[in-house]
Amino acid sequence: TFGAQTGDFTVYSQLSYKTVTSVVITGVTLGGGSGTITIDGIQYTTHVITCNDTPLSLAIEEYDDPSAGSGKSFVYNGMTMTGLSLAFSVLQEDSILMLQPSFQGKFPVATTQTANALTPLRAWPSWTASLTKGGSAYARVQSANVQITPGARLYRSAVNSRSPQGVIPLEREIRVSGQLYLDDSTEYDAWINNSVGNYVLTFTSPFKVGTATYQSLALDFTQWYFEVFNVKEDAGMVVADFEAFTTEHATNNAIKATLVNTKNGAY
Repeated sequence: TFGAQTGDFTVYSQLSYKTVTSVVITGVTLGGGSGTITIDGIQYTTHVITCNDTPLSLAIEEYDDPSAGSGKSFVYNGMTMTGLSLAFSVLQEDSILMLQPSFQGKFPVATTQTANALTPLRAWPSWTASLTKGGSAYARVQSANVQITPGARLYRSAVNSRSPQGVIPLEREIRVSGQLYLDDSTEYDAWINNSVGNYVLTFTSPFKVGTATYQSLALDFTQWYFEVFNVKEDAGMVVADFEAFTTEHATNNAIKATLVNTKNGAY
């Protein structure tokens, strides 16, 4: 019950896009004042990321560790990503997209938890993957493992500290291995002739971030070359186990990633 004041109510959508058609509030009486209802949905953001020449660092917050103390999280500052693997296979119906990062960084410190925590990302099935070549749909890849080495490592020196002292930029490398099925000699000829191809691997999840926009991840391999190409028979199909690498593009570098996801609050 509110007297001459404003009653404020906030409705949150915790996972992804959702249309609010009605809000029902019971057991509340607003006497002599006014009432407002705020519907605070999660907005989406498009991130465009390339492996540039300058290695970046991250601060990673680890929630719900009781050893950090009441209302606190462990924060790992100066975290440098030394590797990232991304794997999927549409050969198994229940397969999911798997990502495994590798980090180097400083020892954690216990700090007050931030007010806005990112919504946990739900699992994306492997069947959400699609491939284009030169901008056109190219349904050939059946499985792939993308190994991204951003090209950075930390170094240590004698300064009376357990933590690393800085980061050194090294060579960036993108390698892709997997299997694709063949119905002509296009990819085989590309391997034989060392021809460049522009492949984009896109994962479009079933989870909306807008009326017609879904959480998605697109990996743009602008300059892709086949290094290994082993043709074989697989239950009546002609397939090839391949290994490929990318070279640096003037704009997209060794790889460009475009991620569309949701957030609740400012980054």
